[in-house]
Amino acid sequence: MNELTMDRLKENLESLKMKNTLEILDNYLERAVAEKLNVVDVLDHIFAEEAKSRRKRI
Repeated sequence: MNELTMDRLKENLESLKMKNTLEILDNYLERAVAEKLNVVDVLDHIFAEEAKSRRKRI
């Protein structure tokens, strides 16, 4: 993934107030690439973690 795309992704996450996803994104994407995870599994994990974080804040 190129730097411009990552910057745009992070800007969008900030705009959507997805703070937890911003915090875990870099490390999780590195892990996903290393483990050759498919896109659906990556999205499932990222959104599950964001939802868990939001439930804790309520």
